[in-house]
Amino acid sequence: MGSDSTIYVKGEELFQVFQSIDWEDLYLRLEAFIIYTLRYKYGVEKRNEQLQSNAHEIISEVMDLIFASGTRNWNKETCPSFNSFIFGVVKSHINNSFSSSKKHSTIPIEDVQHETEKRYSYKPHSLDDNKLKELVFNELKDMGADDDELLVFEYMTDGIMKPENIRADLGISASEMNNILRRLNRKTLKLRNKNFDI
Repeated sequence: MGSDSTIYVKGEELFQVFQSIDWEDLYLRLEAFIIYTLRYKYGVEKRNEQLQSNAHEIISEVMDLIFASGTRNWNKETCPSFNSFIFGVVKSHINNSFSSSKKHSTIPIEDVQHETEKRYSYKPHSLDDNKLKELVFNELKDMGADDDELLVFEYMTDGIMKPENIRADLGISASEMNNILRRLNRKTLKLRNKNFDI
């Protein structure tokens, strides 16, 4: 075993993994996630059609980063599944775009959060702290949380609590949502015993 035991998947091997997944289903989930992120995290005020177009552009750019330029490789230690890897690249790409450019129509994140609290009558608590949020996410991963559970948990930490709203954004059925929440609730109950404020 070498000094660096991190498992990276890249190049042809990564493309073979990509060919084995249900890309149509993943594409729709990515599209919904990007629209949600742009609207609720970054306050982009555009019509749904425009946000959908932005989502398509972002997915295309991310695919270029992974397969054309090869600048993003899959680290299987930090992202156990391909889905978690590509969602991570998408989140990072959006964040980098907003950090390096002011060309998007944005409003302060505090205003977005205030509007979210009004709309859903929910007041987020200490999970707004990025360090705690990251810690809890890592704990959930260690407990075997899948991509769906982590995604739903992220919605909740951003103040989107109503299952029907999350379900509509992700394009999943009520029974799928209930199954995800059931699995997630079991894990968050265990986290409460570790003195996480959730």
